[in-house]
Amino acid sequence: MADKKEELYHHIVGGRKFLELALSVMKTEGQRRPIGIILDAGCGSGNLCRAMAEAGYQAVGVDISACAIEEAKKLAAGLSAEFVQADITAWNETRRFDAVTFTYALEHIPDPVQALAQIKRLTKPQGVVLIAIPNGHGPYEIFSLIPKKLGLARRLRPFFINDPLVRKMLAGFSSNFEDNPHLHYFSLNKAVELFLRTGFEVERYYKVGSFLLALHLPVVNRILQRRRAFEFFDRLDGVFSKLLPARLAAGWLFVLRPGKK
Repeated sequence: MADKKEELYHHIVGGRKFLELALSVMKTEGQRRPIGIILDAGCGSGNLCRAMAEAGYQAVGVDISACAIEEAKKLAAGLSAEFVQADITAWNETRRFDAVTFTYALEHIPDPVQALAQIKRLTKPQGVVLIAIPNGHGPYEIFSLIPKKLGLARRLRPFFINDPLVRKMLAGFSSNFEDNPHLHYFSLNKAVELFLRTGFEVERYYKVGSFLLALHLPVVNRILQRRRAFEFFDRLDGVFSKLLPARLAAGWLFVLRPGKK
């Protein structure tokens, strides 16, 4: 059962859908301009780096966590992937990258303007930047913050999220139910304004993330243990997410260009 649950966890958070989208975007970008080396800023345990390396790219992952980098190195053994422990906002790297990915990290950084300036510096003038952020006014944030504001988070957590794997899963695209570590809560308009203000050109964006799974439904525990039920729920979630207006999506993946500013 553990193997099945772990596989389902990676399907959602490890981001099988998200990884497929990111790889698809990278493939499209590669048709416009060759992409050789990719930087994954805030790489965590390296899921995206591994996917990029397996797709034939040279990947470099940077994360402030020593534990995450150690795990990333183990998981990527034998792949064309390099991992560096560093604070991305202070990383004194001289290389410039064909593409930079920065996924679900901007909302945790005290100074997003400084972080974006660094991302822009590390990107080649004709390169591409992929930034994913959760909807700061989305379902997960609402369901996380209301119990916290009412002082009920500790009492409700065992009912909503009584499985460590589920807690890990639900935290994958957003913050912890009990102690939300997000410093910034971006709406779609605010995110676009920030990117433009820091000198990026916003080429396009995609709706990403799991909407229904973000609602902390207690049934998630059972779904994880029933593949057919999970697959049905996952398909339903995909249909539901597509029907939502962009402003109500669980999150977004932005495709940016480093402008001349």
